[in-house]
Amino acid sequence: MKNGFFSGALWGLDTFILGLAFAFSPFSDSPQASLCSAFMHDLICSLILIVFLTVRGKMRLLPRALKTRGARAVMIGALLGGPIGMSGYLAAINNIGAAHTAIISAFYPACGTFLAVVFLRESFSLIRGAALLAALGGIIAIGTSGTAAGPGGNAAIGIAGALICVFGWGSEAVFLAWSLRGTEELDCETALCIREVTGTAVYACAVIPATGGFPFVGKAVTAAPTLLVAAAAAAGVASYLFYYRAISLVGAAKATALNISYCAWALIYTSLWMFSFPTGKEIVCCILIFAGTVLSATEDLRSLLRVRNKENGAHGADPAGRPSPPAEEYAPGGEGPADGRRNAK
Repeated sequence: MKNGFFSGALWGLDTFILGLAFAFSPFSDSPQASLCSAFMHDLICSLILIVFLTVRGKMRLLPRALKTRGARAVMIGALLGGPIGMSGYLAAINNIGAAHTAIISAFYPACGTFLAVVFLRESFSLIRGAALLAALGGIIAIGTSGTAAGPGGNAAIGIAGALICVFGWGSEAVFLAWSLRGTEELDCETALCIREVTGTAVYACAVIPATGGFPFVGKAVTAAPTLLVAAAAAAGVASYLFYYRAISLVGAAKATALNISYCAWALIYTSLWMFSFPTGKEIVCCILIFAGTVLSATEDLRSLLRVRNKENGAHGADPAGRPSPPAEEYAPGGEGPADGRRNAK
């Protein structure tokens, strides 16, 4: 659970830093800024991961990993979660506005959970489903705090784009969870590198040329705010490492539920930066998001009580008679328990 929670906190930091970058030129005054910044973000993430894997001596294993069926699944997930999902997201913003887009796109964890239950046979109880819906309700409430006015575009195109985004982002986690099952050649770090390089290649070869975005990219590369994009990418890499590890450990359904806590984290970071205190509504929504994501990722409420008992010095057995699982601690670059679990399958 900790990996998924950290992924949300770091992705909230990524979102916050990108928001700062968009306050400065050239990102603040160009309609191509969103799509081109997504390309630059993924490009920097790819470079960071290539250096990271090289230092860890894993780049020599990449050719072997690329031959696995899991790598192909990661590539499909990269297309769905990257260029396809992001293009739908931007199309929705341009046609129905940012507020409505945020509300619809917030349901990608519900889509990912449904797909994980259907295709991966992951368990997800009604109580956890209700907790997830409560967290989504908090996100929607925050989203409606902004302007709901759309730019006067085509509503049908906007809604279709938002739904494409929901499916793309939700299905990526399912493809990744499937790709990491029963393979020794593909681990979370290598899978993430394949994901980022695939997304970057599609942006560079198809999306950016089709939208005529390379002149903007050339202009932005030398601009000072691009350093903020690079900082956001660094936070994004760390977030994705935790996110992929969470998917490997607890499954796609729980990992996506925990990841959406980034909405609350982004609000917290913004409040700290602006030296402003959140409104009562925002505080309630943050509590609802955090509580909902934690409960939706908890197998049963007794496990939370068991953790509390251990902290108080009680080392009794699991009320259900099961042994306590090992801690899910993970530091990017370190070896985690998922390696042994995956190899044992």
